[in-house]
Amino acid sequence: MFNTEGGIERMMRLYLKALCDLATAEDEVHLAVLNDGPHHALEFSLYHDRSLVSIIWGQRKRIRFVLRVVRAARHCDRVICGHVHHLPLADLAKRVHPKLKVYVVAHGIEVWRPWTLAERTAIGRGATVWAVSQHTATKIQDACPGIDKDAIQVIPNSLDPQRPSPPPAAPVPGLIITLTRLNGKDRYKGVDHLIEAMPTI
Repeated sequence: MFNTEGGIERMMRLYLKALCDLATAEDEVHLAVLNDGPHHALEFSLYHDRSLVSIIWGQRKRIRFVLRVVRAARHCDRVICGHVHHLPLADLAKRVHPKLKVYVVAHGIEVWRPWTLAERTAIGRGATVWAVSQHTATKIQDACPGIDKDAIQVIPNSLDPQRPSPPPAAPVPGLIITLTRLNGKDRYKGVDHLIEAMPTI
């Protein structure tokens, strides 16, 4: 959530902030992060308050992380997975603590493919998918026709209140600004199609 900068990382910071903002005096928020350590949390204070009562910094030590998460889950009512790869771990915690409710945030391309048996098993055991768009929800249903569509809910991404936008500048006719990461792995984002379309636009 904090040691790299990307869309998924930023959205999960906002989930943490939203959970803390929504927490009542009786609620507790716990955080478990596989790849981060305390030294990565330079912006951490912006995204939580006193509702956050415990943190598991995984520091990429997977076995220890799994054991600590399953043990910590006994104090929780629900688990929200920030990535589909963590869904089998949440399902394991649910097997140990059957009353646990499990949710997974489906961001985009990482769920636009047939899900693994462990991921589908977790959904079959009652986990709920929070898709960031109707497009992603449809892609999941296309790739995994066995997943009940009622298990998928659409919750759009939000803007980060910690990064206010500057006041809009006066429009310049004919000026179009596109900002994205250009990487060979990101060809699916369609930047090449945008460039080809520019003369027509």
